Amino acid sequence: MGGSISKREREVISSGKRRRRAATRGENEEREAMVLAWRKERKRLKEEVKRLRKKVKEKEQVEEWECVVVKQMILERALRDEAVERWKNLYLAIKNQLDDLIQTTYGEGLQWRPDEEGVKTIEELRQELEVKEETIGGLKERVALMEKQQYGNQREIDLLRQSSRIISSQGISKKEESSPSSRNLSMFRNTCVDRK
Repeated sequence: MGGSISKREREVISSGKRRRRAATRGENEEREAMVLAWRKERKRLKEEVKRLRKKVKEKEQVEEWECVVVKQMILERALRDEAVERWKNLYLAIKNQLDDLIQTTYGEGLQWRPDEEGVKTIEELRQELEVKEETIGGLKERVALMEKQQYGNQREIDLLRQSSRIISSQGISKKEESSPSSRNLSMFRNTCVDRK
């Protein structure tokens, strides 16, 4: 029998191989299922870590904003307290001045009460003010009218100068016959030059 295997032994060997193959297939499938489950768990944990990091970041931002708001509130409170203190000091200074004024006016026996003479004086001053306002209004109107007349005079002088230049450029000379119109023109020139 040197090296031959019986049929029965072959069957036992092949059934053992089949069992091992089946066992390794089952183990492989089990390993693959474990790997797949591990990957899913890992992915889930990564997502949870991302979510938690995002929450932490948002919480940090909220805390930063809270710090900024608190600092701003403290600064505003300090400014408000400073303004209130200044107003208090101003109020006290005015109150003291008024108290001193009242004391000097009423405390020494000098009491000022508006009497008929004082009321008349106030009315007279009001009437005088109204008269002066009316006078100012009239003067303003006169100034406006004078400015308007000055503008008209300036314009007239400019027109006369232009006319003079035109006539002198046409070659009318003094040697030529002097007509009444040319005499008037020379008189007009002289008056325009004098007005300057």
